[in-house]
Amino acid sequence: GIEVQPCIVQALSVSDGEDGITATEEQREHAAEMANVLEEKKDMLKEYFEIELEKRGENLFLTGLPVLLEGHSPSPNALPLFLMRMATEVDYTEEKGCFEGICSELGNFYAELPMSGGKGK
Repeated sequence: GIEVQPCIVQALSVSDGEDGITATEEQREHAAEMANVLEEKKDMLKEYFEIELEKRGENLFLTGLPVLLEGHSPSPNALPLFLMRMATEVDYTEEKGCFEGICSELGNFYAELPMSGGKGK
């Protein structure tokens, strides 16, 4: 699995115009809050969307994603932004809006094309 909080820290760092490697204390705190949002919703995310999150000790790990299209996997480069947006852009307080938001974020995540290794590809 992939640890959620450091992944979100990377997205926050990049969105703040930084290198995505070093993080401020404020970014780490925001990432912890976002990971907590996802942890609170992990049972619903697994039941309805096959997004599997697992708590190991104090840390939350992403352990599974749905298969939306056989043979297609989302770009790993898009994962930090996906996790951050799942915690910040989805309205978990209203059922219809929640489901629409999750579907939208999954669609955006899976629509990201993998970065090509060479020119002209």
